[in-house]
Amino acid sequence: MLNTFFNLCLICLICIANLAYPSYINNISLDAFKIDTKESTKTSTEIVQPKEETRSEEIYTKNLPNYIKPISINDETQLPITLFLPTISKKHLFPTTKYIRATRTPVTSTVNFLKTYMNIPKINSLKIRNRVLYLNFSSRNNFSEYDSEILYILVNTLTSIDGVDGVLFLVDGKKVDNLLGNENTINIFYNNYSYAYLSYDYNGRNLLVPTNVAHMDKVIKVLKSDKDELKGVMPKGVELLDYSITQDTITLNFNKNFLKAYNDRPDLKNMLIDSLNYSYTSFEEINNLEIKVDGKKITTFGDYDLSVPMKGLSIINP
Repeated sequence: MLNTFFNLCLICLICIANLAYPSYINNISLDAFKIDTKESTKTSTEIVQPKEETRSEEIYTKNLPNYIKPISINDETQLPITLFLPTISKKHLFPTTKYIRATRTPVTSTVNFLKTYMNIPKINSLKIRNRVLYLNFSSRNNFSEYDSEILYILVNTLTSIDGVDGVLFLVDGKKVDNLLGNENTINIFYNNYSYAYLSYDYNGRNLLVPTNVAHMDKVIKVLKSDKDELKGVMPKGVELLDYSITQDTITLNFNKNFLKAYNDRPDLKNMLIDSLNYSYTSFEEINNLEIKVDGKKITTFGDYDLSVPMKGLSIINP
């Protein structure tokens, strides 16, 4: 009886509470506290992390600038290597610098890392003699299965390593002509060309890609032109008035329109400086770059300090 009495009292209290707490309160719209379901369902890859906490090669979101300035990592445990990979048309190779664990065998480590990007014929051995790398393929390879540009990918990638000036291809220790559909493969391949660096749109990000240039006087003309899927980086109206070379430093003197180039786009200002740097320092006698406008030295452009001559860059398209 006592339990029944308490249960009846509890039911009465609940009914009174419902009367005292109007049902319309549950229907009040709290716009100020509404959860944005689109924002809350974003994955971590859609959220741009602070730059100091994110490796540059992992940043490919649309919120970032079209061009990523190369930054060297001062870490003795890390070794920068530059791979050369084909563009979509396979008419050009674009360089990209990656970091691997420091090693006493950089050539072998570079080849192994390159294999993670593309299929490479089986290699029996790699030996360096007088700054020439002897790359010995196995005759068991079915070379018809591989693209002809593999040789040029290997030459450009391997000659970017300190201590390697050229590559000689062998098959079971012997020279072979017309290897992988290329002529004169019994000769040593050297990468001693000079280049002008144009822009390549790679999934919405601008990469700088080298294209051959015959003479230093032709660099600016090439930088203003398009070639295949590559685009010029030098805006119209910017003119090189003259240039001079003192020891290993080239001084470029532009007209005043240079200062207006890529206004409000510091990332593309950086791209222009980098293109000039890579292009002119590809000439053997040039190691430093200085820029003037109407004969006067400029101190900054984009994110770069140009108050002193700029050294040649070793990192590209990180």
